[in-house]
Amino acid sequence: MRSSPKLFYSHPLLLLTISLFISSISCDTTFQFSHNHFYYGAELIPHPEKAHRGGEDAYFANNYVLAVADGVGGWNNYGIDPAEYARTLCRLVGILLKNDDAKYHNNPKAIIKEAAYRNVNKGSATFVVVYLDRDHPILRTSYVGDSIYVIYRKEEGKWKIFFEADEQQKSFNFPYQLGVGADDPEVAWEFTHDVEDKDIVVVASDGLFDNMTPEQVLNELLPFIDESDEVKDPKAAADMLAKVAYNLSLDEQYNSPFAKRGEKVNFGYYGGKSDDITVIVGQVRLNKKREEKEEARKIGQDEL
Repeated sequence: MRSSPKLFYSHPLLLLTISLFISSISCDTTFQFSHNHFYYGAELIPHPEKAHRGGEDAYFANNYVLAVADGVGGWNNYGIDPAEYARTLCRLVGILLKNDDAKYHNNPKAIIKEAAYRNVNKGSATFVVVYLDRDHPILRTSYVGDSIYVIYRKEEGKWKIFFEADEQQKSFNFPYQLGVGADDPEVAWEFTHDVEDKDIVVVASDGLFDNMTPEQVLNELLPFIDESDEVKDPKAAADMLAKVAYNLSLDEQYNSPFAKRGEKVNFGYYGGKSDDITVIVGQVRLNKKREEKEEARKIGQDEL
């Protein structure tokens, strides 16, 4: 069972800790990529009671892979820091990609399985990995538990929810999870999405989606999207989403998504749900020249 409900706390030690298990916060728009990639930014706001040690969430992000892990707080009862398991999962994502990129290319479930296998820390965590194909407009995803993602797309002149992942739960507030005495990584769900240039992917721990609906997330994203449909500053967007979710999490009068889901199963709870909050905002940037060549190739085949 997850710990009871998880503040924005800017501290040098927290920043140092984060830097140990993530790549750079966002890519440089001035760099000309020869492949599809994410333009991304991330933010982590710890639970107020855990801010002094950086919280129990972790994330990894680079130009092709976005991942979030949420350590299960119940391990505190056994004198074990839940953050270590989550942080190790995210460190391992970077190690696996660096050491054998070909093996894990376009295979987020394989990353989840191997990271769980190699993680020898005591603890458990939910885990989501999102992988953007470098050569084709395809997004492959896999996750265990309630760290999930939402895809937004502009259609007919309006930004909309294109896909909303469901939490993988055994029962209310009891997600599947990796780790000691937890679930086999084979339970990880897998999805494949056709993506378009400038689609926006928000990957987050349950601290975001327990306090904000995907529609609320979109409304907060809109001011960061310019007239060319580009998210000019995904780091600022991720910061805002995390802060809004944090403020809502402390509002005892707010009928949060968590509270509404609890009501459906007669779970007595009202208000925001205080928790660690981790958010990654990634915008898909497709290599248009590569896509044009692929389209020309398909047209040529059709004409034969």
